[in-house]
Amino acid sequence: MNAEPRRAHFLNLLQAASALSGAGVCVYDCTGLMQHLGLLQSADREIRHHGCAFCEHVRDLPGGRERCIVCDLDEGMRLAEQAEEPLTRRCHAGLTECLVPIRFEGRTAALVFLGQCRLDSERRPESESLSLLGMDSREAREAYLALPCCDPERMRQSALLLQAALQETLSRADPDEVRAFLLRNEYSLSAKALRLIGNLSGVATVKEAARRLYVSPAVLSRVFLKENGVSLKEYIDMSRLSLARRLLREGRQSVAAVAMNVGFQDAGAFQRFFRKKTGLTPGRYRKAHPDAAAQPALHPVSAPDWAQAAEESLARHYASPFRVAALARQLGLSPDHLNRVFRKRTGMTLTARLWQLRAQHAYVSLQNGTAPAQAAREAGFPSVRSMENNIRKYVTA
Repeated sequence: MNAEPRRAHFLNLLQAASALSGAGVCVYDCTGLMQHLGLLQSADREIRHHGCAFCEHVRDLPGGRERCIVCDLDEGMRLAEQAEEPLTRRCHAGLTECLVPIRFEGRTAALVFLGQCRLDSERRPESESLSLLGMDSREAREAYLALPCCDPERMRQSALLLQAALQETLSRADPDEVRAFLLRNEYSLSAKALRLIGNLSGVATVKEAARRLYVSPAVLSRVFLKENGVSLKEYIDMSRLSLARRLLREGRQSVAAVAMNVGFQDAGAFQRFFRKKTGLTPGRYRKAHPDAAAQPALHPVSAPDWAQAAEESLARHYASPFRVAALARQLGLSPDHLNRVFRKRTGMTLTARLWQLRAQHAYVSLQNGTAPAQAAREAGFPSVRSMENNIRKYVTA
């Protein structure tokens, strides 16, 4: 199945599960595999986040965004890793959801949330639920009452059907491609950091990212700069700034609440950060964009991402005989131009990236007890000595 029909099938499955259960659906692409296979796109914000009005109100609370992140990424993933079948839980805001793990060879490749909702059997007055969260506005009450009321058994059956259908969809992908992608992303600290920062929105810091990835801040910063050509702190600042601009344009939160939801405990520090990056205070920025939230987002047609295309081709074929000239010809570019584009994006030449991927593969194989000659052959090296030299250069240096 080609990428577009496969994506349409994936979206139809999510829509069918939502219709059957009566609840909303969102997908946590914890490995990046769903986007790599073309099932998800970076613009799919409504699928990647809990999009109901009540969740928006919860995230607008001071610290609310961080509590949602911890509930989904930390607690939700921990539960999903321990469960083979969908399981039902309450989120930190008291709403019910089903966690639906999608696995590849025993590993959680993605996590689908079927929710949030109230259960038919619940009799707790909405005033009690809202007071526990510190929400007492008319809009919050209306958003709570607008939540769907679902039957728990119907939700569970819908989740089981969705899990089976998504596992079957994943089984149609090339297993070698999926395995290579997961291996590359499992080893790459940089890829893990990019996913983590994207999922943590503006809450991430260098120290927090390093803690979650079990490395020192210095090591993570060095690897990230080497592989992406931009410092980790600068990338996090860009992520925070992008989120802050969106929250300010939406206009629902105070400046102090925006500051807290992008990782600043001190509103004054956030004001200084925002003014340094944009030349405007948060208040002036909001006044300058009064109607931005009501405007439909514009998605300009962008040029093809040649660097990403080259990276994906390398990830699929690095263990096979590989020629830069052949890849450039396939993309309709000259080898020099493709190399310039790739190096500007990654800080590496295509050839260096090829040897790095082979070295990472071989290193993992050796750690798993594979004989050196076999590890070299499977990773695409001409000799054991070449493998050892490249492991020293790209992995253990």
